[in-house]
Amino acid sequence: MVAILLATAHLFLDAGKQALKNLFKHPFKPLFGFLFIFVTALVERNSGLFPGFAGGMILGLALTFILAGFLALVNLLVDAKRFNLQETITLTTGIFSPLISSLFILFIAKFFLQPLLMQGDAQLWLSMIYAALFVFFNPLPEVIARKGVGGMDAFREALEFMKENGPEWLASVLLMFLPLIIISGPVFVLKMISSDDPLNVLFNLIRYSVLIFAMLTSGLSFPGQVFVEILLMALGLYYVFFMFLFRITLFEALNRTTRRKRVYAFSTK
Repeated sequence: MVAILLATAHLFLDAGKQALKNLFKHPFKPLFGFLFIFVTALVERNSGLFPGFAGGMILGLALTFILAGFLALVNLLVDAKRFNLQETITLTTGIFSPLISSLFILFIAKFFLQPLLMQGDAQLWLSMIYAALFVFFNPLPEVIARKGVGGMDAFREALEFMKENGPEWLASVLLMFLPLIIISGPVFVLKMISSDDPLNVLFNLIRYSVLIFAMLTSGLSFPGQVFVEILLMALGLYYVFFMFLFRITLFEALNRTTRRKRVYAFSTK
């Protein structure tokens, strides 16, 4: 057990170092995340222009494309590539297809879960289902972004990954959520992960993290507060990118080997 814990800690350390290295290599690239947040807010603000079912579909497609763009930007950082608009668009469209097919499955699942809302304790059951989805299919974004797998295959791959690496992966998730837990409290984080499916939780995490860091000045009043809040929002954005760089690096490291091989490799160092 001690050997497993030490090998896992070493793996986390390596993934963290690689994530920081990629982040520092292109320090200004994460700032494009502000564009992601701005466009998301713009699309949602004008959602009333397309009412009804068709409008909901258009809004969903637009937000999915934005999320695909964010994952494409993370991919560029992981691969330590220079920012290239044509390549970013190509990556975005490549991620969009498996992403929309996975979201469609979640949409169908929600449609059949909707009758639960008619019952008395429906919200509790729904929260438990969403929390279970968050746990068992947590690496879904990495499967989609790095393997290009979508639909039922993406869910199957994510579940298989969790069967092999569940404890290590969930420990990394808890580690990455610690800053949010410290700033906003565990109740807020629990509510967020049990409020929607894993991919929409990811979407909310990107937006909320930036705002949560700015909340550090809540209740305070001092000269230059706006400037400080902007810096804190930028810090929140870098935190989001670091988290996803860490997750993808760890995902690929865990995917390449088994627990036994990791323990053996660590013990022979």
